[in-house]
Amino acid sequence: MAFSLLSFLGGAAGAGSQILDERREQKRRDDETAEQQQWVIATETRKENRQKRKEKRDRESELEELLEQASLYYDSNHMPLISSRGKSGLVAAIDHAKAMAPFNIRGSELLNLNGVNTTEDFPTKDELSQLPKKDSPFTTNMFSSTPTEPERYTGGTLPGRLEFFTDLARTAKTQKKKDYYNNLAVQAQKEIDISKEPTPTQKTNTARKLIESFIDDQFTNDGLIEVDPTTQYKRRTESNTLRATKLMTKAYRTIRNDPSFVADGSLDYQLKLKEAEAVAVVEGFSSKAIANYNNLLQAEQNLQNFTSGSDEYTKQQDEIENLKFNVNKTFIPLDPLKPLTLKQVTDGVWNTLDENKLVEVLKPDGTTGYVINTGSGPIKLGLKLNE
Repeated sequence: MAFSLLSFLGGAAGAGSQILDERREQKRRDDETAEQQQWVIATETRKENRQKRKEKRDRESELEELLEQASLYYDSNHMPLISSRGKSGLVAAIDHAKAMAPFNIRGSELLNLNGVNTTEDFPTKDELSQLPKKDSPFTTNMFSSTPTEPERYTGGTLPGRLEFFTDLARTAKTQKKKDYYNNLAVQAQKEIDISKEPTPTQKTNTARKLIESFIDDQFTNDGLIEVDPTTQYKRRTESNTLRATKLMTKAYRTIRNDPSFVADGSLDYQLKLKEAEAVAVVEGFSSKAIANYNNLLQAEQNLQNFTSGSDEYTKQQDEIENLKFNVNKTFIPLDPLKPLTLKQVTDGVWNTLDENKLVEVLKPDGTTGYVINTGSGPIKLGLKLNE
């Protein structure tokens, strides 16, 4: 039988092509695995960042609680002084005040006296333990600005304390005593005013609960809430998705459109934090999708620099295929022959687009913008996020 060189070369070429196909398939699987690993790393990083933000909020909440507790014993004009040393200074000031409480002495009463500059000038616990409770241990020998044997209020209400010291100031026989009791009456009035106002912590918690309630309403309308029949606890079935982000921005817009909404308040501040988080989610998704598409265009252009059939050419083709795979998952470029217009999107065409893909749109001025069909409404980029 005659040896056929052409048949031999054809068989070798077929085997080589099969090997290349297998290598490309293996590379594609490796790239998908690498992409999954990157996704896991990114997820862990976001989890770590959320934990750091939570720890920061916890520290701020703890400091607010200490300030709130200190306000029971000190007037607002003394708060900068006792908080100047941070948490340790506040704790020490509160401990001093609690030790003096059985003697009906407030920290601010002492800080208003001559010779008392900081809480470290207060009497120690040992010194206080030698004094009878409910009687003033302080005389002009210790603090020159304190009247001799001043009257002390032994009741348990702020209005009663205000009335008590007001009467004493009115009947005082010396100007020194009159000023002293007037100062205590003013302090009592300040405490009454403060007690009527919610604390900063209470305002923040109220704002957060209100926002979460509006978000739950949006998720409920879209069928994304599960309610425990026993505890009535509500659980959202989606989070950290574009659809969830869209529903949240709807809730924020509903709150801001309410006639009773007040700008620059606690609710406004909490909304701004939430809105910034939503913007970050959308911008992160969009930036990655656009970057993948630009990389694909560059790779296709670079392919012209290689000789067809060469190893470099084949390698570049493999890279292009991988980039196309990533782009097809998240991006739809503008079709120059039949471009999607902003008017079409506004008229409702967005509802027919693939979900969770960044779609390039032609705007009236000739520039391009983007729209994302989240499944619960469109997100438009180049316009306001919540439109």
